[in-house]
Amino acid sequence: MVNKQLINYIHDRLRAKETKDVIVQSLREVGWEEGEITKSFAVIERSSRKWIRYIKIGFSSIFATALLLYILPIILGLFVKDNPPSLYSDLALKTVSVTASENMYYDLTHLGLTTPAMIAQHAVNIVPVRATSEQTAQVVSILSGKTAWNDNLANTLIAENTAVFSIIDQAAQKQKFQIPQFSTPATITINTPQYLIQGVSDAFRMNDLRILYFAHHHDAVDAMRIAQEQIAIGHAIQTSQSDAISILDGIMIEREGLQMFQQSASLLPISSSQSRQITQQLEQYAGDTMKSVGEAEKIEFQIWSSALTSVSTRKEVSTTISNGWYFPLRSIDINYYFQPNKTIKMLAAYYRQAIHYAQQSCATDYVSNAAHPTYRIPLADLITRDNIVGDTLYKKVRLAFSREMSEKICEENLVMQEGEATAGIAAYKNMVGSYPKTLAQLVPTYLPSIPQDSFTGKALQYNAKNGQVYSPMDSTIKQIGF
Repeated sequence: MVNKQLINYIHDRLRAKETKDVIVQSLREVGWEEGEITKSFAVIERSSRKWIRYIKIGFSSIFATALLLYILPIILGLFVKDNPPSLYSDLALKTVSVTASENMYYDLTHLGLTTPAMIAQHAVNIVPVRATSEQTAQVVSILSGKTAWNDNLANTLIAENTAVFSIIDQAAQKQKFQIPQFSTPATITINTPQYLIQGVSDAFRMNDLRILYFAHHHDAVDAMRIAQEQIAIGHAIQTSQSDAISILDGIMIEREGLQMFQQSASLLPISSSQSRQITQQLEQYAGDTMKSVGEAEKIEFQIWSSALTSVSTRKEVSTTISNGWYFPLRSIDINYYFQPNKTIKMLAAYYRQAIHYAQQSCATDYVSNAAHPTYRIPLADLITRDNIVGDTLYKKVRLAFSREMSEKICEENLVMQEGEATAGIAAYKNMVGSYPKTLAQLVPTYLPSIPQDSFTGKALQYNAKNGQVYSPMDSTIKQIGF
């Protein structure tokens, strides 16, 4: 039987870089038998050869797997090829020409509607909103109706932010909005920078406070003017040829203007002629808001198709999807697992469906709304499915941009319809001295017709005790995240 102590001793001497002859000689000198020494060295050499064999097997397996992964797409690619390039004329963008003198974009850049690079280069003079975090929290609480009106706070903040209001008033004098980088299809790529919106959001929140300030001081002219100007600015942004982020920003601005208009209308004396004029303007806006969804979807398609076309022509490109999922397109070779033109065709079908979806009525929109699906890749698909990389990108894009804008616009249309009814109710009460018993009493003197609930297609419901209109879908809308 081999002596373990002897084996350990020989191991230690070998690790100390001593030769076999020196170790054998020293063991003989202390009385170890020749056979025992020979057996111990044989055990150690067999153990060393075993580990060498395992290492060789490991390296061979890694090499064989790498070779298979390299050759397999080539072999499979002999049977499955990418689609030839196609033209998608129905998703093509037009060139938009807006002069600087009529483009409110150049005014709103001073409120922060710009890119991080432009700020870093000091290319734009940003006029920040002057308010502490505590004051901002108070404003949000007042605008949402959770806190009572605070005239001292409003006076202070309005005086501090005259420069911000001056920019908003100047932008309102212009009729159009267009971000220059999105005006020409050739300049819309995956590398087109996204624009910051936080500064603009803060500015228009302060503008909401200004609207309510004039309403509480019974200045109907200025309150209605500023509210309608904010609605017009938001509408111009969301009907421009812009990306999804900018469109959603425009929806937010218009919606807040509508909400402030509603609150102001209940505080101000409005005449029947003013009510009808306001109703006509709001109906005009509601008529073309869904068109903006189609243009934004086309821009998203343009961005992704240009990126994938760059890959198919061996140009380097990399990007980040809006939900933070990184996709290094430049490191992917075109083969069985990644076929750019086939992926573009899949995206085209999706964006056509999204545009069609946006053109449906809001009632259909709500009924067909479903929770966003999750996407998991079965392990077998990683090896067997063709265009698995393109399919994964396609599913990620669907998760990132699914339905959000059309849902927001449907909610905004409901706010518009409630605003029309509120203006008519306020004008009626100003003239008669009490709330109407039904909305039908407002037609045709105050309203051309009873506003419809965009989610049901039926007339808005009305509470004659407090003069409020509402949709039976209101609670459901909040539950699905509007």
